Amino acid sequence: MISIARKMAQTGLDIGNSSVKFVQLSGKRENPILKNFELIKLKEGNTDEYREVLANIAKKLTSKDVNISISGPQLVVRYVDLPKMNEEELKSSMKFQAGEHIPFDIKDVIIDCQKVEDIEHGKMKVLLVAVKKETIDKLVKLVEGTGIFPGIIDCDSFALTNAFLLNFPDAVEGTNVALLGLGEKYTVVNIMKGKTPSFTRELQIGGRDFAQAISEKLDVNIKAASLLKEEPGERLQQILEITKPIIVHMVEEVKLSLTYYENQIGSSVDKIYLSGGLSGFKGLEEIFKKSLETDCGFWDPFKRIKIDKGVSEEKLNSVKNQLHVAVGLALRY
Repeated sequence: MISIARKMAQTGLDIGNSSVKFVQLSGKRENPILKNFELIKLKEGNTDEYREVLANIAKKLTSKDVNISISGPQLVVRYVDLPKMNEEELKSSMKFQAGEHIPFDIKDVIIDCQKVEDIEHGKMKVLLVAVKKETIDKLVKLVEGTGIFPGIIDCDSFALTNAFLLNFPDAVEGTNVALLGLGEKYTVVNIMKGKTPSFTRELQIGGRDFAQAISEKLDVNIKAASLLKEEPGERLQQILEITKPIIVHMVEEVKLSLTYYENQIGSSVDKIYLSGGLSGFKGLEEIFKKSLETDCGFWDPFKRIKIDKGVSEEKLNSVKNQLHVAVGLALRY
């Protein structure tokens, strides 16, 4: 999306709301090798802790150049139909037309655009991305001084797409799939028509809402509530009952997205793929499957990535459901 790279990076750094993850690859893009990874859970989530974690990560990287991503309401992704034009004309046109499609003052954002495909009536579908300048500045400032150098600044939804297409290229042929990234604060909905991204939306719902509901209902602190969310054990039914209103709301919002896509494209989503920390919430996969009446399952972000002999596969398997974005970022070379 936005490149400030010194050189091409093969490391993806996912700076989340409750953890920081990195994935370092080597080799050719079509046959990558996992050289290193880590997931570090945050205790406080303040700036000082982020800087300390990033500085420690920098010490473990053979190359300090990394690709990072952003998410949240300060980021806008739109698919717009425009008359056919070349790349130079498109860039020039967007300086004047972008304001019609984004809810921010055009002076306050960084804009990028890319042709997606030609469509009928002499038009083309264009991907428009806008992010507030202050968001980019804040992210770069956070990383500066830790020994890490930002390369490409992408967004979570595109990183998910990159990782999925590398690992499951055949799964999208002639079909519509939805990638749901269930994070701590946001849920990414990314729908592809074949290999072409066609719809992107971020929901303001995530694992933090689940933990907050558990905390309030059981009168425990957030840390204890998060542990119950991740490992409910014999209290699974109780936890499901407590979080039911949030799950219902999440399902309704996802359903709205799928319905909107179907109305716009004229065909429905055939399968939903789950990823992210919240995807491990017990029973959620089955709830999505039944409520949305759509096949639903998980996907392995390392299916077609060779694991280096120095990497612990046991450790990798315990956290891989949270590394999809980092993998997609690491593949931007």
